[in-house]
Amino acid sequence: MGYPRASGIEMWALQFTLLCLIERPNRTEKAIKEKLIMSFLKNLFSKTKVVQSFNSEMMIETAIKWTVDFMTTAPKLSRATYNQDEVYMFCAWVVLDYGMSFGYLDEKASVEGFFLSIFKAVRNTGKYQQSEMEQFTFRVGQYRSEMTDFLKCDYPKTKMFFPETLFARFTNIAHDNFPSSREMEVNLFEFTDFFGEFWNKINRELMAKFPRKK
Repeated sequence: MGYPRASGIEMWALQFTLLCLIERPNRTEKAIKEKLIMSFLKNLFSKTKVVQSFNSEMMIETAIKWTVDFMTTAPKLSRATYNQDEVYMFCAWVVLDYGMSFGYLDEKASVEGFFLSIFKAVRNTGKYQQSEMEQFTFRVGQYRSEMTDFLKCDYPKTKMFFPETLFARFTNIAHDNFPSSREMEVNLFEFTDFFGEFWNKINRELMAKFPRKK
């Protein structure tokens, strides 16, 4: 199976470029979302050679499949549960970035439904002052940073890095029933072992179905 390491899986996740949002004119919510989506995609595809298209249906189905896999196979945690919407957003980012990085997604692709599913997941996690796109973009920054360190650390050989930010994102812990220090340590170790295998699994699936173009 193996674990993620810089020498094993090419770090295509690092190619993801964050969209810098600017002040927008006063428009309807639908028009604003459509403009944000198109701006987001235009920024990404400016560096991409397109060979084939993903679409909303395929991307949503893939992200849902991975989310269900995660929720049903992840280790049971002590006094903590997994947040399905957060897991979905991470899975959505993985398929989005792969499609962009390896030419399976173009600027004309029909992806509005895919982004609306992400916005729904954002809303399900709470109320924010930022827009749904800003919240998703903020999360992408955390995913990117966390995966950079995770891939560089050569886990589990070194065990010098644990994805604590992703763990915090993916889990719900009640303030009045917080795990003990020992329970939290075990939770983090088990989550990290599982997450390494999960990352490799979904990447292998993408590479098998959609080979990287040279």
